[in-house]
Amino acid sequence: MRTFGARLVAQVAIASVALLGIGMAAVGANKIAGTYTVNVHWDGLSSGTFNLTLTRKHTGSTGDALHTVTWSSAGRKVTIVITFNIPMPVVATYHGKVTATGFNSVAHPGTMTNSNGLSGTWFATKTA
Repeated sequence: MRTFGARLVAQVAIASVALLGIGMAAVGANKIAGTYTVNVHWDGLSSGTFNLTLTRKHTGSTGDALHTVTWSSAGRKVTIVITFNIPMPVVATYHGKVTATGFNSVAHPGTMTNSNGLSGTWFATKTA
């Protein structure tokens, strides 16, 4: 009986680890690649939106040739860095979490900062 109990505990432990692994599984570049509508709110400033396209090669575009976009992910976390080269470079870094509909949400926005010292919150909805 002791052996049966030990095996049962071991099987439950293995199943628990497997289930936890599913929730923490890395989100691949194919899932992240796409077009998004990004909603931003810089603290002390008005809110706004912009379009963002992310590629499987960890680059992207805002539709403006003067902007450069790179991104990385670890598990379900994502970091997007956009350099706005107008007229002087301003680098904005967006930290968030991949969701079923994009990144973050209205209720649980991600954080963002830029090289001018501003900070704020953001979320994005995948459109394509």
